[in-house]
Amino acid sequence: MNTISGLQRFSIGISLFLGYALFAVAWKVGDFYVQSSLGFSNSQLADSTAWLNIAKLTTNFIVGILVARVAAKHYFATVGNGFSMGLLLAGIGLAIMLKADTEMMVMAGRAVVGLGGGLVLFCQSPVTASVFSGKELNIMNGVNASAYNVGITAAITLSATILALPTETMELVTSILIAVSVALAILIFLSFKKVQVSETGEVASFSSGLKENFNWVFCVVFSGAIVFYTLSFTFIEPANIMNLLYAGIVGNFAGIFLVGKFDIRKLAVTTTVLASLCAMPFVLFGSQIAAMALGFFLFCSLPAFISLAYIRESVNPSSLALTFMLLWVGSDLLVSLMVKVFALVSPNTGNLILLGLITTYGLGTVYIARRYR
Repeated sequence: MNTISGLQRFSIGISLFLGYALFAVAWKVGDFYVQSSLGFSNSQLADSTAWLNIAKLTTNFIVGILVARVAAKHYFATVGNGFSMGLLLAGIGLAIMLKADTEMMVMAGRAVVGLGGGLVLFCQSPVTASVFSGKELNIMNGVNASAYNVGITAAITLSATILALPTETMELVTSILIAVSVALAILIFLSFKKVQVSETGEVASFSSGLKENFNWVFCVVFSGAIVFYTLSFTFIEPANIMNLLYAGIVGNFAGIFLVGKFDIRKLAVTTTVLASLCAMPFVLFGSQIAAMALGFFLFCSLPAFISLAYIRESVNPSSLALTFMLLWVGSDLLVSLMVKVFALVSPNTGNLILLGLITTYGLGTVYIARRYR
């Protein structure tokens, strides 16, 4: 039987949110550092981002295999410690970049940040499913989904200030972020050691995750939104993307509220389709009104969409870990490919790519909501 107090659940929830948001900040500060202090071009930035994503997907794949073989009674401890280790690796990766004197060392540092991100992403969902249930679980899905956008938005909001910093000051900012990452990793490790969770359920095998049709469909559909968002904040000028990001924060918390008030499937379909429609005037004409509507509906959809994976019959923390492992592996593969493609194609072709991705998210959600119960 779980022996988790309300205060412990709140502490775990805050830890998951801060950990994921901190990884997002580490990602963007890494971008800023290689651009401002090391003078990387867009092509070199795309290369370093590809290294980061390859490391993330490799971590998810390997950890998915290893954790699927862990005894049920050790499952929560494994993923809890994995989350802490992910934050520690993100800090180490930034430290490598800070001391790098060659492009290869920078790429290595980005890869280590990616290793940390892979662990954070893999471990977040099973920890959430182990600790929370019912309405609390739906709320935490929304809170977790907002963390990445909050981190990215905070970093991009400060981008002009950060990029204008002298090299020495930029190194100081990066060092502070490293210290915060390490400190949070230690705090989460210590807090998780005090939590006892009942783990009598069966641990899903890796092969069962590969055979589950839902996992592949979920991966393809959600990857549309993930890659759309990643390409947007990587390549679109901050001045043109900020309204989307700010509206996204509002939309995500609106989604957290709405997911407890409406049918999850209907809410997911409505918000993802509206996001797809709003993307057209934003991508094609740069409409900032459309950008705000897109950001709102895109992030409003996340709590409901993510909950589609949790409300199926016969799911448990380990099967959910495999569902999200395949998602992160698949989306990271696509991101690694598309950042290279997007840096090379014409603006018109890039716009078509963005519209194709967000349309996949909208129409795919309609299919999932109707097909899987």
